[in-house]
Amino acid sequence: MSIPSNPSADLPAAATVTTLKESVLNDFQKVYSNQYGLFASASPLYGAGIFGRDSLEAAEDVLGEHPEIAETVIGMLARLQGKVHHILSEEEPGRIHHEYRARAMPGREVHEQSLRILEELAAVWGGTPEELCYYGSVDATPLYVTLVTDYCERHPERRTFLDRSIEHRNGSQTTIQESVLSALAWTDQRIQSSGRNLLEFKRAHAHGHINQVWMDSVTSYIHADGSFPNYRQPIAAVEVQGFAYDALLKGAHLFRDTLPQQAGSWLARAEQVRQSTLSSFWMPEDRYFAMGLDVDEHGRSRQIATRSSNAALLLNTSLFDGLPENEHKNYVENTVRRIYSAEFLTEVGLRCRSLDFVNLVDFADYHGSLVSWAKQTYDVSKGLRRQGFPRLAEQLDIRILNGIALAGSPLEFIYIDANGHAHYDEVTQPSTPEDLAADRQVIAGTNIPERMQTWTLSALLAIHYRLEREQTGPPVHPQTWQWRVEEELLARQPLAEHINADQLHTTSRANQAFTVSLEAGKECERRYREILSAIA
Repeated sequence: MSIPSNPSADLPAAATVTTLKESVLNDFQKVYSNQYGLFASASPLYGAGIFGRDSLEAAEDVLGEHPEIAETVIGMLARLQGKVHHILSEEEPGRIHHEYRARAMPGREVHEQSLRILEELAAVWGGTPEELCYYGSVDATPLYVTLVTDYCERHPERRTFLDRSIEHRNGSQTTIQESVLSALAWTDQRIQSSGRNLLEFKRAHAHGHINQVWMDSVTSYIHADGSFPNYRQPIAAVEVQGFAYDALLKGAHLFRDTLPQQAGSWLARAEQVRQSTLSSFWMPEDRYFAMGLDVDEHGRSRQIATRSSNAALLLNTSLFDGLPENEHKNYVENTVRRIYSAEFLTEVGLRCRSLDFVNLVDFADYHGSLVSWAKQTYDVSKGLRRQGFPRLAEQLDIRILNGIALAGSPLEFIYIDANGHAHYDEVTQPSTPEDLAADRQVIAGTNIPERMQTWTLSALLAIHYRLEREQTGPPVHPQTWQWRVEEELLARQPLAEHINADQLHTTSRANQAFTVSLEAGKECERRYREILSAIA
């Protein structure tokens, strides 16, 4: 059954803003629909795909200025929310979907490429020739709870939104409140079923997503010795625990008056998640969090000890709030010191994986040491502000803006070599005379970055809104320990400054320091897929 439609409308009107922000708003129009919410991009590949996680994070970015976008996204995801158990689609009651596609979307162009993807995925994920809804995501459901609760907190005048009636794609009626309670139940039950008091993922069949988190590529999760995790047992990703903690905490706050007993249970479960996260993921020698946990051949919990920028996403959760001062300072300060260092920091943002692990795989994998995502960098920037490091956050925001300005488009991600040089142009094969004459380094890469990515656009828009609100610059805060850490870290790394129009014109994006070979990258990834298929 197709999704019920709503009256179409344009993106909510915004006040007159700078030319840059107007440009981003115009681009955002291309990925927003009052009928469907947010599409993952404006490209043929994802332009007709609705991804739960992407929609939620982008709507959260602009929640303050555009609550109507959150309303549409929440309503859309409630229509698609899981109702039954289905192995191929990995649907479960209360679960928020990962990817939705349909052959016909009135008011939206569905490209031929998207139709081919629909046919291929429907064959393995239990879809039909007309529609596909796959639920292989562990983080979308707690993020859904957080968006709804944040919406209600920031816009209390719209609290009746919880009572809004929604027609589900199966034809049944529900309300937003019932949908949120169902999502909380799914999150709570998943944690209860874990032997580690954590929110874990494990695909239901061989064709399901192997990594059911935002870093979902084949080599995203890999041990420091280069071996794959044990995918035959559940995996726990570090950032997901922060999302789960927030969802349970905020859900308890939202329903404390109407469901006091249930709210108390969620609070207790949240504390279990927090204690398990701090005790299981923290690596004392590294003074940083492991990116994940798997289970070894003896059934013992084991850290996936590679360092990724995912651990810094905890900074933008309430996981550290209320801890004893010495514990809070230990976790936050050491995480900030690690993330704002040459291991991760580049001229365009943060690397997905630490530079110390650049040789962990022999190609520039989608979420590895040689790529930077504006989405990830901005999420960490929000966390830095939350923890009292506004000047470090500003440095990340400037790098995001500069990188996208030099690329000329809100790219999905940017390739960066080990020396910190960024590749702003379209990916090319190393066979042109210019490449050969320049004797450029060749990096094997797997993907051409999408050029109109939704959560890149939402990050840019959020940064512009903040700059508008803070025209006098970030606030000067007192001589706190955060201030002293900022002073030290800012002195260690070159300070980024906003590039101007003249610099844009004089910077040659064609004169790259390296070339990306997709052919070589795909071959490398194919080898890893063969290894994984034999053991997972």
